[in-house]
Amino acid sequence: AHNRLVADLDDNNLVVLETQSFTTEVSTALEKLKHADVRIILGNFNEVWARRIFCEAYKFHMFGRKYQWIIMGTFAEEWWLKPDGGCAPSELVEALHGAILTDLLPLSTDRQITVSGI
Repeated sequence: AHNRLVADLDDNNLVVLETQSFTTEVSTALEKLKHADVRIILGNFNEVWARRIFCEAYKFHMFGRKYQWIIMGTFAEEWWLKPDGGCAPSELVEALHGAILTDLLPLSTDRQITVSGI
Protein backbone atom coordinates (compact mmCIF):
# COMPACT_ATOMS: atom_id res chain seq x y z
CA ALA A 1 0.00 0.00 0.00
CA HIS A 2 2.82 2.41 0.84
CA ASN A 3 4.65 1.80 -2.44
CA ARG A 4 1.38 2.22 -4.33
CA LEU A 5 0.77 5.58 -2.64
CA VAL A 6 4.25 6.79 -3.59
CA ALA A 7 3.65 5.65 -7.19
CA ASP A 8 0.27 7.45 -7.27
CA LEU A 9 1.90 10.62 -5.97
CA ASP A 10 4.51 10.38 -8.72
CA ASP A 11 1.84 9.76 -11.38
CA ASN A 12 0.12 12.96 -10.26
CA ASN A 13 3.30 15.06 -10.43
CA LEU A 14 3.75 15.30 -6.67
CA VAL A 15 7.45 15.18 -5.92
CA VAL A 16 8.90 12.92 -3.24
CA LEU A 17 11.83 15.01 -1.97
CA GLU A 18 13.47 12.50 0.30
CA THR A 19 13.24 8.82 1.16
CA GLN A 20 14.67 7.54 4.42
CA SER A 21 14.78 4.08 5.90
CA PHE A 22 16.47 2.88 9.05
CA THR A 23 17.05 -0.26 11.03
CA THR A 24 18.28 0.99 14.40
CA GLU A 25 18.74 4.74 14.78
CA VAL A 26 16.12 7.32 13.72
CA SER A 27 17.71 10.66 14.64
CA THR A 28 19.86 10.88 11.52
CA ALA A 29 16.95 10.05 9.21
CA LEU A 30 14.71 12.69 10.81
CA GLU A 31 17.52 15.22 10.76
CA LYS A 32 17.89 14.66 6.99
CA LEU A 33 14.14 15.12 6.49
CA LYS A 34 14.20 18.34 8.50
CA HIS A 35 17.25 19.63 6.63
CA ALA A 36 15.52 18.90 3.29
CA ASP A 37 12.51 20.91 4.57
CA VAL A 38 10.19 17.92 4.14
CA ARG A 39 6.79 18.83 5.59
CA ILE A 40 4.59 15.88 4.57
CA ILE A 41 5.97 12.62 5.93
CA LEU A 42 4.64 9.20 4.90
CA GLY A 43 5.51 6.51 7.40
CA ASN A 44 5.22 2.75 7.21
CA PHE A 45 6.20 1.20 10.54
CA ASN A 46 4.82 -0.66 13.54
CA GLU A 47 3.87 0.80 16.91
CA VAL A 48 7.25 0.07 18.53
CA TRP A 49 8.97 2.12 15.84
CA ALA A 50 6.18 4.71 15.94
CA ARG A 51 6.95 5.43 19.59
CA ARG A 52 10.65 5.86 18.79
CA ILE A 53 10.04 7.96 15.69
CA PHE A 54 7.48 10.29 17.26
CA CYS A 55 9.69 10.67 20.32
CA GLU A 56 12.49 11.86 18.05
CA ALA A 57 10.04 14.00 16.07
CA TYR A 58 9.09 15.61 19.37
CA LYS A 59 12.75 16.33 20.16
CA PHE A 60 13.33 17.79 16.66
CA HIS A 61 10.06 19.80 16.84
CA MET A 62 8.83 18.02 13.69
CA PHE A 63 5.14 18.22 14.52
CA GLY A 64 2.39 20.78 14.62
CA ARG A 65 1.08 23.08 11.91
CA LYS A 66 4.24 22.87 9.79
CA TYR A 67 4.22 19.08 9.48
CA GLN A 68 1.76 16.45 8.33
CA TRP A 69 2.48 12.86 9.26
CA ILE A 70 0.58 10.12 7.43
CA ILE A 71 1.22 6.71 8.95
CA MET A 72 0.25 3.32 7.60
CA GLY A 73 0.13 0.32 9.88
CA THR A 74 -1.79 -1.70 12.40
CA PHE A 75 -1.58 -0.40 15.95
CA ALA A 76 -3.01 -1.50 19.30
CA GLU A 77 -5.40 0.79 21.12
CA GLU A 78 -3.60 3.60 22.94
CA TRP A 79 -0.19 2.33 21.76
CA TRP A 80 1.39 5.72 22.55
CA LEU A 81 0.75 5.17 26.29
CA LYS A 82 3.18 2.23 26.56
CA PRO A 83 6.30 3.22 28.54
CA ASP A 84 8.98 2.57 25.93
CA GLY A 85 10.43 4.80 23.24
CA GLY A 86 12.20 7.37 25.39
CA CYS A 87 9.45 9.99 25.77
CA ALA A 88 6.58 10.53 28.15
CA PRO A 89 3.12 9.67 26.81
CA SER A 90 2.20 13.38 26.97
CA GLU A 91 5.12 14.19 24.66
CA LEU A 92 4.00 11.53 22.19
CA VAL A 93 0.45 12.86 22.32
CA GLU A 94 1.79 16.32 21.45
CA ALA A 95 3.95 14.97 18.60
CA LEU A 96 1.02 12.91 17.25
CA HIS A 97 -1.46 15.79 17.28
CA GLY A 98 -2.80 16.17 13.73
CA ALA A 99 -1.17 12.98 12.42
CA ILE A 100 -3.24 10.79 10.13
CA LEU A 101 -3.01 7.11 11.02
CA THR A 102 -4.45 4.51 8.71
CA ASP A 103 -5.06 0.83 9.25
CA LEU A 104 -4.48 -1.99 6.83
CA LEU A 105 -7.68 -3.48 5.49
CA PRO A 106 -7.73 -7.24 6.05
CA LEU A 107 -8.86 -9.12 2.99
CA SER A 108 -11.09 -12.15 3.03
CA THR A 109 -10.50 -15.10 0.74
CA ASP A 110 -13.83 -16.80 1.39
CA ARG A 111 -15.82 -14.39 -0.84
CA GLN A 112 -17.91 -13.24 2.12
CA ILE A 113 -18.87 -9.56 2.08
CA THR A 114 -17.31 -7.78 5.05
CA VAL A 115 -18.81 -5.10 7.30
CA SER A 116 -17.37 -2.41 5.00
CA GLY A 117 -19.27 -3.89 2.07
CA ILE A 118 -16.14 -4.92 0.22
